[in-house]
Amino acid sequence: MKRPCHVRRLSAAHAVILVPLLLFLLIQPPTIFAADWTVNTSSDSSDGSCNDGTCSLRDAILLAEPDDTISLPAGNYTLSPALGALNVSKSLEIVGLGGTAVSTIIDGNNSTRLFDISAGTTTLRNLTLQNGQPASGSGGGLNASGSGSIVLDNAILRNNISPSHGGGIMLAGGSLTIQNGSQISGNSAAQNGGGVYSNNGPVTISDSLVAQNTASSGGGIALNQPNATLLMHNSQILNNSGTAPGPNSFPGGGILIINGSATINSGLISGNTAFRGAGIMLNNGTATINGGTLTDNESNYGGAVYVRQSSALLTVNGGSITANRSVATIFGGGAFYVFQGSVVQNGGEITNNTAVNYGGAMEVRFGSFTMNGGTISGNSAGSWGGAIYNDGGTVTINSGTLAGNVSSSSGGAIASGSASVNNLTNATLSGNSAVAGGGLYNTGSAMLNNVTVYGNSGGGLSQQGGTMNLGNSIVAGNGSDCAGTINSLGYNLVQNSAGCTLTGTLTGNISGDPQLATLANNGGSSQTHAIAFGSPALDAANNATCAATDQRGITRPQDGNGDSSALCDMGAFELETFTGPTPTPTATATQSPTPTATNTVAPTNTPTATSTTPPTETPTVGPSPTATNTAVPTATATNSPTPEPSSSYTFIAEADTTLLSNRPTSNFGFSSQLSTDASPEMWSLLRFNVADLPGSVTSATLRVFTSSDSTTGINAAAVADNSWVETAVTYNTAPTIGNMLNSSGSISAGSWVEIDVTSHISGSGLVSLALTSTDNNRISLNSRETANPPELVVNVALGPTPTPTNTVPPTAIATATNTPTATATATASPTPVPTNTPTVGPSPTPTNTVAPTNTPIPTATATASPTAVPGSLTTLYLSLSSDASVGGINAADEDVLAYDLNSGTWSLVIDGSDLGLGINDIDALHRLSDGSFLISLERAQSIANLGTVDDSELMLFIPTSVGTTTAGTLLRFMDGTDVGLNSGGEDVDSGGLTPDGRPVVSTLGGYFAGISGDSSDLIVLDEPIFGDSTSGTWALYFDGSDVGLTDSTENIVASWIDGSNGDIYLSTSGAFSVSGASGDASDIFVCTPLSLGETTSCTYSLFWSGSSFGLTGLGIDALSID
Repeated sequence: MKRPCHVRRLSAAHAVILVPLLLFLLIQPPTIFAADWTVNTSSDSSDGSCNDGTCSLRDAILLAEPDDTISLPAGNYTLSPALGALNVSKSLEIVGLGGTAVSTIIDGNNSTRLFDISAGTTTLRNLTLQNGQPASGSGGGLNASGSGSIVLDNAILRNNISPSHGGGIMLAGGSLTIQNGSQISGNSAAQNGGGVYSNNGPVTISDSLVAQNTASSGGGIALNQPNATLLMHNSQILNNSGTAPGPNSFPGGGILIINGSATINSGLISGNTAFRGAGIMLNNGTATINGGTLTDNESNYGGAVYVRQSSALLTVNGGSITANRSVATIFGGGAFYVFQGSVVQNGGEITNNTAVNYGGAMEVRFGSFTMNGGTISGNSAGSWGGAIYNDGGTVTINSGTLAGNVSSSSGGAIASGSASVNNLTNATLSGNSAVAGGGLYNTGSAMLNNVTVYGNSGGGLSQQGGTMNLGNSIVAGNGSDCAGTINSLGYNLVQNSAGCTLTGTLTGNISGDPQLATLANNGGSSQTHAIAFGSPALDAANNATCAATDQRGITRPQDGNGDSSALCDMGAFELETFTGPTPTPTATATQSPTPTATNTVAPTNTPTATSTTPPTETPTVGPSPTATNTAVPTATATNSPTPEPSSSYTFIAEADTTLLSNRPTSNFGFSSQLSTDASPEMWSLLRFNVADLPGSVTSATLRVFTSSDSTTGINAAAVADNSWVETAVTYNTAPTIGNMLNSSGSISAGSWVEIDVTSHISGSGLVSLALTSTDNNRISLNSRETANPPELVVNVALGPTPTPTNTVPPTAIATATNTPTATATATASPTPVPTNTPTVGPSPTPTNTVAPTNTPIPTATATASPTAVPGSLTTLYLSLSSDASVGGINAADEDVLAYDLNSGTWSLVIDGSDLGLGINDIDALHRLSDGSFLISLERAQSIANLGTVDDSELMLFIPTSVGTTTAGTLLRFMDGTDVGLNSGGEDVDSGGLTPDGRPVVSTLGGYFAGISGDSSDLIVLDEPIFGDSTSGTWALYFDGSDVGLTDSTENIVASWIDGSNGDIYLSTSGAFSVSGASGDASDIFVCTPLSLGETTSCTYSLFWSGSSFGLTGLGIDALSID
């Protein structure tokens, strides 16, 4: 209804006010508000109107004002070749309305470019942009000319082709932002920049992926002019290829920096290939890598990075450069090839890189390499320089460790040519090997000050030309410690100088055993050999010439021997000022596996009988509490008449988890800690299987062990729904909390808390309970994964008995607790193995046995059983090292196959591509009893809801369907980076659980996570807390070198531990030969342990020959067995 119009005459006063106001309004520009446009046809038409009932994408772009938003419903929008690319000359946002980016597709049908953007910023959100291919020009998918800029937000740009530059995107001078899980994949360019080509503008990539793109040069990304920059955060450059062949090509597989600069913050550059610089080709300009990983890249020269011109600078701040390869038969550089320019390493690790010829880690041709902390380890070369080959350049090591590198010729750690310069200060060369010069082989110029050369094979120092100056250093434990003529600057310890001549200043030179500790983390950014208090190298260097600090950054000199005179120590380690002897710890721990006790332990009529376990070995650092198995009787034998005898039963929680309101979609079912908190809301859920009660319930008590103090304590509440799944339930999906039952009152850390829950327990069956609190401080409780799991103690009445009886009901569960003194109460029960020692098999739980009798039952003796009878193994679960057809199943390396050991048939269990793992590889696997899987990936990858998942992590996959249509949920189970697995060599290469539920893994290369070892070991995480904030302490579970796994092809790549008997099933990276078994990478063999840990021994047998079942020529990447 129209409002009626009333006319009123204006007064003069009104006119005076309104006339100027109207004039002001008339001269103001109109205000334009951003509008929304919704496309309603998939047809690519252009009639210039959206008011005729049909609005195409092309018309919406034409009609939209700057900063408008165009909404694109789910569907496929194929562009017309006649109309060509969509032209945008203003800032617009185009948003796909489908549930995922692949729901809404803009398709060029390989006949036109998708977008020409000449001005403003075009934001493309939740879209897939594919199959763009112009007849000429740059930018197969998107071309941003002039000042045009692009934002890709949760978008996929794939399978676009450019006849010139920029297969996916050409950026002229504007800016490009790629963010929020966007992907640039499968694009190609005839010239530069398969995925992205920036001529002169900034590129920012955050939490996104650039993968499987190709170009003649710069397969993934190419930066051309000085203002062409790349800023990358937590993203991945994977499997891109620069295809330009031949000796005069400098292509770059992942990133090509012709001019310009790149800053890479964390993230992953992996699987890229090119003739030079597979990961990064740095022609000119700068590249800075802050953390992150460069791994598995392969080229002729510079597997990870090639540095070409004299003004080029690569700076590596931490992170990991690992498992890259140079395959050329002349020159080399497994990780770096420094033709000219400079490389600076500030911490981090360069590990397990290989070169067919020179320089396993790097070849420094004419440029320079400077090391300021960090580690170079496990690299190998077919010729000179296991780690570094310096041929005419300058190598400066200001601090750092070169360890475990191998040369098949000369210079295990470093080999240098005649025109090279080498300056080493506060460096440790340890455990390297070569035919000559295990530590350093020099034909150029070398200066060594405060260097430790220890434990190398093939000699320590070999001087074969040029000059070598040596001062304040330790050269020992290398067999023949030196060869050739070395100019001494004085104050050196050379243990065995028989093979060399020391000239120059001999003052302060000594010989003898330097008394060095094994290579270990003693502080600083790299491992060192600590010197003992009684070492002759202590306080024996020259204060005037020694370095100002040691390798760890400790100030020199220190008064290490306590004589009130501060003098420098020889070598790279400075013993800090003496503070007196440390008392020897007296607590003991048994470190050998204990035979498993029999399953039934009969109770006695004796109320308490205590025995003390004698100590067998004294730990070297700190007291290690001995675990205690206490069978806790809860009813007392009585000889008085009882009108209604009762019995007590203790049940351990079969499932428990914590629910967090501020992480409503996260699951914490595998955590060893339960928690309650009022703000943010946090509560715990427990379930017990109350089984076989012989009478009516008289009382029920919930017992939980706490590590927190609280004056308000915790509350127990009833939960009616028992259907929740421990490994899947979240705050959002948790059952409803019912009535509060009772409260604990004030609680104290380190004690059991008891709450009466009788009103919720009516008899046998499943029982769920919730724990809450009103305390705004978090209260921590032990979960069922710990030594003190939650207990439900139920007392029942057995019915009237006319005569007196001696009834001693046994406790249902024997639980292991960490207490300083080992005791065993009441009856003989299984003896636990200390936490830091892996068990051969599980400790069985005594059964619920009610034995009413008038005759006291004799004390039962636990019978030693070396191994339990193994269960029948029925199914192998395998992931293979490469794509293959096996048993009629076409499987990729990210898939999991099942082989039925009875029927001999194969089936597909997990299709990795359905889970988004098509560009990755599953390299660790463990199937849990509930049908879920623990898996680890070969390389880091962004996973929905988890962010970037590192290759040192274990994920939990909870399937809702398996086979050709695999679906389910991926959760973070163990974050290896939280527990010291930070380098590329510490990629989890096999993983699973011990019989008692602790994670056990092998690593791709050497590991340095509180303990150290190599890829033939299995290590176990003690006292683990799982999930996003993983914690625990690593201990050695299986030492492969103790039991014959010493060859380079005998690295453990797949493992599974039989929970019934502790047998360890293994597969290796190549051929293996051990006592009792031999085979290749397709086979599985078994170690039956006799002892585990620091001294491992076992008997071997062959379990399964893969070549007999279709795996000839294939390797096993991951393994689990049912």
